[in-house]
Amino acid sequence: MTNKLLVLDGHSIAFRAFYALREANFRAPNGQATGAVHGFLNMLAKMVDEEQPTHLAVTFDLGRESFRTREYAEYKGGRDETPEDFIGQVPLIKQFLEALNITVLTKPDFEADDIIATLATKGPKQDLNVLIASGDRDAFQLINDRVMVLWPGQSPSDVRHMDAAAVEAKYGVPPHRYPELAALTGEAADNLPGVPGVGPKTAAQWLGKYEDLEDLLTHADQIGGKRGQALRDHLEDVRRNRRLNRLVTDVELPVEPQDLLVGPLNQARVLSLCDELGFNRLRARLLKLHSQMRKNAGFAADDSTMTASLNEDATAKATKEGKAGKQVSEPATSAAAEAPAAPDDLPIAPSCSLSWREVPRYDYAQFTQEAGSLGEWLQAAPGPVALLLWGERSAQGSDVQAFFLADSRACVYLDPAFLLPADEDALATWLENGPVLSWNWKEIAHLLTARGLPVPQLSADVALTSYVADPSRHSDDIFKLVEVCTGVDVTPAEGWSRKAEEKRVQQIAAYQAAACALPALQEFFMAELELAGQTDGPGEKSLASLLSEVEIPIARVLFQMEREGIAVDQRRLAETLADFDHQVNSAQQAAFNAIGGEQVNLSSPKQLQKVLFEDLALPPTKKTKTGYTTNAAALVDLYNRTEHPFLGALLEHREAIKLRQTVEGLGRELAADGRIHTTFQQTVTATGRLSSTDPNLQNIPARTDAGQRIRESFVPGAEAESILTADYSQIEMRIMAHSSGDSALIEAFKSGEDVHATMAALVFGVPADQVSGAQRSKIKAMSYGLVYGLSAFGLSQQLKISRVEAKDLMETYFSRFGAVKEYLDSLVARAAQDGFTSTILGRRRYLPDLQSSNRMAREAAQRAALNAPIQGSAADIIKLAMLDAQRAVSDAGLKSKMLLQVHDELVFEVAAGEEQQLTDLVRKSMQGAMELSVPLNVSVGVGSDWRAAAH
Repeated sequence: MTNKLLVLDGHSIAFRAFYALREANFRAPNGQATGAVHGFLNMLAKMVDEEQPTHLAVTFDLGRESFRTREYAEYKGGRDETPEDFIGQVPLIKQFLEALNITVLTKPDFEADDIIATLATKGPKQDLNVLIASGDRDAFQLINDRVMVLWPGQSPSDVRHMDAAAVEAKYGVPPHRYPELAALTGEAADNLPGVPGVGPKTAAQWLGKYEDLEDLLTHADQIGGKRGQALRDHLEDVRRNRRLNRLVTDVELPVEPQDLLVGPLNQARVLSLCDELGFNRLRARLLKLHSQMRKNAGFAADDSTMTASLNEDATAKATKEGKAGKQVSEPATSAAAEAPAAPDDLPIAPSCSLSWREVPRYDYAQFTQEAGSLGEWLQAAPGPVALLLWGERSAQGSDVQAFFLADSRACVYLDPAFLLPADEDALATWLENGPVLSWNWKEIAHLLTARGLPVPQLSADVALTSYVADPSRHSDDIFKLVEVCTGVDVTPAEGWSRKAEEKRVQQIAAYQAAACALPALQEFFMAELELAGQTDGPGEKSLASLLSEVEIPIARVLFQMEREGIAVDQRRLAETLADFDHQVNSAQQAAFNAIGGEQVNLSSPKQLQKVLFEDLALPPTKKTKTGYTTNAAALVDLYNRTEHPFLGALLEHREAIKLRQTVEGLGRELAADGRIHTTFQQTVTATGRLSSTDPNLQNIPARTDAGQRIRESFVPGAEAESILTADYSQIEMRIMAHSSGDSALIEAFKSGEDVHATMAALVFGVPADQVSGAQRSKIKAMSYGLVYGLSAFGLSQQLKISRVEAKDLMETYFSRFGAVKEYLDSLVARAAQDGFTSTILGRRRYLPDLQSSNRMAREAAQRAALNAPIQGSAADIIKLAMLDAQRAVSDAGLKSKMLLQVHDELVFEVAAGEEQQLTDLVRKSMQGAMELSVPLNVSVGVGSDWRAAAH
């Protein structure tokens, strides 16, 4: 079989991927845009999978300067400035290629196209067919019976094959004459102007009559009409174009085409990059890509060189990040278990002896030879048995599809539909008495309750342990977590089968593989907590205590809150929906009226672009590939500049649609008991904050009329009399005052007066009673902005003042509150030294990008270093308050119940006659949650609904 060389034009493919995925807004956890990287790697993987090349290389331009620009300074000079989101992505692509050991070729003074042309010329002479992946039409001139171009389409999965017949069918000339056609028509991407009025069809007709381009130009006087005259006027331009678009085929390169084999894999680096960029599903595909390339090239499947640098790299990374663990290579699939491939060892602590592959996997029919065997197996367990459930919980009901029980002996799969009564009794007994090692105990508790089974005691939860050890590790998804920690995706790389029965088999195999991993993962994560504890300073809180004293107890509280839910007045909700629907229609009609009654699709960017920038001739917004942007931020800015009534109505229409969708979502989540049971996600945010899903009740605006209108629909249940809300006042600012020790800021809080007015008085040098509203607003924006790493530019944008004025304001602020500046600087400096930040309770957030060479990534990490200790401490405090309030209510024997947590606010349902007692208990719990150098002020309100309870 003839070998095949695949060559990619790196910048061309990266740009194609960037624009194809731009709207998807791919972002790494640090804020770095990653669409081009993600799309490039997916396109590469697709090409390798479909084309099965034996050799591979990627070429890149080193810059715009080359021998061509020396001849024609305007060459490629018309290109737009590189999009900000694209910056930094090519170096990331190169890092991935280096880790995959794929050759990257560049050459000073030449373009990537010239390197490709050289490889395409030499390759066939070395018995290589050549595939060129490029979005540059200059590559068409290289096509012959041994060379083909892979032309990227509208998405990373759309790749077209361009051979000689395809080029001739599209352009009317054979490939070797395509550059002659391009010389006549010009090339906008290269800033090469063509003959005015001459398009591809005319150029092809001319060329068909002459032997070559020079022959055509020699006989230009024979071509009549305006186009013939235009050709004669631009003869030298055409000749120049042809000189510049002729590719060099003999560039001196450090390797020959036959040497372009993929080298040994640096798996640790691949996984590290995927982790940094949040590429979870892509991990397995990249490892498969590398394995496939090695296989195509004839290397043995057990090639030991693939992991030559793996353990060393992993050990270095673990040492740098202060973590224990080991990394190993990916083995062959276990055919006996028919499960996804698993590593010989998990990256586990040295004390953990469990090997993933040693755990047999049984289905229920194989396991239960006779009734009662499950009980015997559980009783004989040498240690905790891990429990993983496959099920779904929704407002319409809960469903358990399968139970997975695993320890060092076996992983048992139980189908509830065929569970024998004796074995179900044994399962219930085990759940009551344990010990049970759970994955996402809270969700398991809901599913077991719905099935009528006991809720196990919460003593160890792998998801919570992982989250506390490292909150950036996808602890909310068992499959992702196994993938992150082992480098193996237990789900099919090609996705779940569309056939129901095949898909179920795949899912069972994936769940069994994940269940087998749980005991080892728990041991590994506990070892991480212990290792972290060795670096804690005197008096510092440990991660182990954060897990046992905060996260595990709060999971129990959240379970009760989710079970209770919050009552909804369905009539009010329906009325609110009707009102928002009316607002949508009214805003739409107002928009139509503002443009003379013309009806357009207000959700169509294309139609909006025509109305805004052609019909109304408004100032253009930022240029995108598809025209001027019509995103929300751009339209708000445009409205502020023009105050055009069409824009005002359009923005009202968009806001009304959002509100209507919010209310519609609430209606869908209404359970049969007339209450909404949101799910509090405990292992998602990097700072320790809780989030709310299905539906998101934390996302209902608290300070807008529309948001308050929605809150009116949340009411006390039939046996309660009112709703009570309690929230912290300026908690993040109080934490900053406490942590910085700034005496002026501490005194401002202790005074009990309006803290923002007091601070403004100090900054502007006026008496507190003479502080203007504008001065107070500036200081408030400044104070809260500092917590999020606000720059002078950001402050100027927020306050609509000049950057100079914003800078002066910041300098004056810091001159009054100097300790705050020192504290914020110390956060970044210490995080850079330690590799992580810590809250008051010791919660860590690891920030490896503080050492990144990428400026955007580094600055995003610096902002996180400022924010995480303050916002994370606020999250810790509200959790402590919730625990104390729950204990206080229970100890007092009250029937009132805690229902919701919305950031710094708690919502209670008040039982008849308990309002004053509950108010006192909640206020005391929240104020005493943590002792700071400034008081924790709490505001409490009571009313007939959530809105009326505002304060």
